[in-house]
Amino acid sequence: MNKQGSALLFGGQGTQYPGMGKKLYEADGGCRKIFEIGSRVFDIDLAELCFCSGQETLNRTEYTQPGVLAVDLCSFWLAKRTYSFEAAAGFSLGEYAALAAVGAITIEEAFFLVKKRTRAMLAAVPPAYGMSALLHVTMAEAQALCSRVEAGRVYLSNHSSSEQISVSGDEAGLEQLHQIAGALGVKALRLRVNMPFHCELMQPAAQEFSAALNEVEIKIPALPLYMNATGRPADNPEVIRELLVEQIYKPVLWKETLEALYADGCREFLECGPKNISGRLLRETLGEKDTKYTFFVCGMEKE
Repeated sequence: MNKQGSALLFGGQGTQYPGMGKKLYEADGGCRKIFEIGSRVFDIDLAELCFCSGQETLNRTEYTQPGVLAVDLCSFWLAKRTYSFEAAAGFSLGEYAALAAVGAITIEEAFFLVKKRTRAMLAAVPPAYGMSALLHVTMAEAQALCSRVEAGRVYLSNHSSSEQISVSGDEAGLEQLHQIAGALGVKALRLRVNMPFHCELMQPAAQEFSAALNEVEIKIPALPLYMNATGRPADNPEVIRELLVEQIYKPVLWKETLEALYADGCREFLECGPKNISGRLLRETLGEKDTKYTFFVCGMEKE
């Protein structure tokens, strides 16, 4: 990769909002086709879901995941006409948009796998779970906070940036974690998800999802694909398959991914999706280095 390489980034769950993707849908027939494919695979009207539903509905995992994936893919569909890139990565759910973007799977296969993934996750735990973000702590400090929780179970889940670490757990555990964090002056924020993603509570989902992965042929990516479970690129289809399973019950190493992309020569970062979240995570991780970030949606670029 040359020293001015570009990286394509995709957002995940938590970027959803009412009306997301409507301008994309109205702008291009290819985007309408993506919504049609997703609607057929999930057996729901994705356009009606994304354009007409309220925030509470869109926050439900079974609706968030197909909706965000559709917007990720539509944004990329338009962006690739203008931008070129040399590597790709996606945060959690966004990893499936990245897989499609580099040709490892088709768009229909991306929706199929996300459908299987969503159902496996929903079956793994009851609804009384969630996630929180801890700000301005290290992984070791976050782990120490989790270890003090006695009222429930809380685990590290995402290393989002140098300034943000997410944790997953049950409601009782998260409530106590917030109390402990507050007493120590650590800021904790609840996230808009109702599942304990990327932790060992999701092991049953990972086991179920591994069977679904066997129904899809994963091809060698056309470009370096940086994976959540390691923060490093993978090009062997069987390794990618294993890392997709691990992603369900292991933390998303997004900070490590961004650092690896930079170390490997990427200086320009293009994000496709409903909301521009990676710009902040880039700044928190890489500081004021020689990078450029662009958020692309429906022909609109925002640095």
